[in-house]
Amino acid sequence: MAGTANQDVISEFETWRSLAYERTRHAGALSGTLIDRLTRAGVRSVADYDNARTHAEECRRRIAVVFETWDALLVPAASGAAPIGLGDTGDPVFSKLWTLLHGPAITIPTGESDSGMPLAVQLVGNIHTDNSLLRCAQWAESVLAGGV
Repeated sequence: MAGTANQDVISEFETWRSLAYERTRHAGALSGTLIDRLTRAGVRSVADYDNARTHAEECRRRIAVVFETWDALLVPAASGAAPIGLGDTGDPVFSKLWTLLHGPAITIPTGESDSGMPLAVQLVGNIHTDNSLLRCAQWAESVLAGGV
């Protein structure tokens, strides 16, 4: 199972469990988006969850090897510009993997699209390297802004 699929399993299973009171006692007050998520989450088994967590741990061990050489990785933040309006934050596909790996991630603006919406890249680091990643991001932001 791919990393983002594992993140979906873990997140949905934990959402199902953590919102048990709301979904059993106040389902009518929940948004359609949350109901859809809970519907997907309701089919996740404990075995699915355990397998996804085991795979995530293996991925964390493997990515740690990459960070023995590199302080940070520059990766896409999104598949394009931010969506217009407040109804959607966009597809989280490029952040799911880093959430699964428990590493810090910082989005750095890089400009605007033709529609005036922000474009960005993401710097990611290894687990427990937040301060180091912040220093990398500060440097990267100055370079992207034409500094240094």
